[in-house]
This record gives sequence, structure tokens and C-alpha cells, in this order.
Amino acid sequence: MLFVGYLNERLRAFKSSNEEKVQHNGEVSCYKNRQIPMLFEDRQSLEEQLHTRFSPKEKELLAQCRQGCPHREQAIREELITIMFLPMQPPEIRTSQVIATCR
Repeated sequence: MLFVGYLNERLRAFKSSNEEKVQHNGEVSCYKNRQIPMLFEDRQSLEEQLHTRFSPKEKELLAQCRQGCPHREQAIREELITIMFLPMQPPEIRTSQVIATCR
């Protein structure tokens, strides 16, 4: 009988411990579920801040590229035309003429 009483006591202790763990896990789950929307809102806020901060700089860089690229492209075309239409001369003379036109 003493042994049965001991087992019943252990069983009650186990059930009690198990119920506490289940309750604790439920509380943690609720806490985490409340955190998810807050973290999502924080993420959206950070994305908006990044967009606000870097969008003007991005537009400025894009405008600079759009202005600079056509000028560089035109300069390269002019160099190619100059090279193509140089009279056939020894390479060292042609090279010096190309260098002079590129300056």
C-alpha cells in the first residue's frame, strides 16, 4: 500500500508539473503571437525609412548616369570615327595621332 501511495503521489506531481509546462507554453505562445504583428509593423516602418532616405539619392545618381552616359558614348563614337578614317600610316604615327585627338 505504501508503494501505491508513493506512485499516486509521483503521478500527481507529474500531472501538476506537466500542467504548469502546458500553461507556460501557452503563455509563451500568446506572447509570441502578439509580437508577430508588432515585428511586422517595425519591419514596414524600417522599409519606409530606408525608401525615404535612399530614394532621393537613387534618383540623383540615376539622373547623373543618364546625363553622363550619352556624353561618354558620343566621345567614344568620335574617337572610333577618328581612328577609322586616319590615313593608313605606320602604326607609331597613327597611335600618336589618336592620342593627340583624344586629349
